[in-house]
Amino acid sequence: MGCQVRYAFDSRRSIMAHRNDAMSQKQNSDRTSPNTILGFSRVKLPYEEVLMFQTVSRLLPEVSLILVTAVATHLVMSFAQTLMHYKLGHHPRGGKFFRNHINFHHTYYSKDHLVSRTYLGEEGNNTPFFFIPVFLVGGCAYFLLPLNLFVVMVIASAASFYAHVFFDKEYHVEGSRLQRFAWFRRQQELHFVHHRHANSNFGVIHFFWDKILGTYQRPDAGA
Repeated sequence: MGCQVRYAFDSRRSIMAHRNDAMSQKQNSDRTSPNTILGFSRVKLPYEEVLMFQTVSRLLPEVSLILVTAVATHLVMSFAQTLMHYKLGHHPRGGKFFRNHINFHHTYYSKDHLVSRTYLGEEGNNTPFFFIPVFLVGGCAYFLLPLNLFVVMVIASAASFYAHVFFDKEYHVEGSRLQRFAWFRRQQELHFVHHRHANSNFGVIHFFWDKILGTYQRPDAGA
C-alpha cells in the first residue's frame, strides 16, 4: 500500500515537472517570438501585417540607398556645372566654351537687359560640352555600381541637367510663371548678380557652392 502511494506521488510529481518544463519552454518561445511585445505578452498579428512588416524591413535599406544615390548625383552634377562655369565659361582656357558663353549668353543678358520675351540661347549653345564629362563619369559608374543604382544615377543626372537648363531659361524670360514664388525671385536675383558682375555667383540652382569657392555675392552687396 505504501509503495503504491509513493508511486502515485512520484508519478504526480513527474507530471507536474513535465508541465512546468512545457510552460517554461512556451514562455521562452514567447519572449523570442517576433509577435511578442517587450517579452511580456504574445500578440498574434495577421499574416498580411507580418508580411508587410518583413517587406518594409527588407526594402527600407534599399530605398535609403537609392535616395542617397539620387541626392549625391544631383549635388555632384550641380558642383560640376558650377565649377565648369567658373573655370571654363569665364576663362580663356575654356576655348570655344568660353567664347560662346561670353560672346552670346553674356552679350544677350548683361547689366540692364537681363530678360527677354523669349529665351535667347540657341546660338552659341554650350549644352553639348556638358555631356562630355557626364558620359565619361557615367561610363565609369556603369562598371562600378550595381545596375539598379546605375539606373538611379542616370535618371538623377538627367533630371538635374534638365533642372539647370530649365531654371537658367526661366531666370531670363519675362513674366515667368515662377515669379509668383519668393524663393524663385531670390534665386533669380542671385543669378542676375552674375550677369552684372561676371566674377561671382556661378551656380544656377545651388549658390552654396559659390560660398565654398569664395565667389558668392549677395544681390545688395554692390548697392
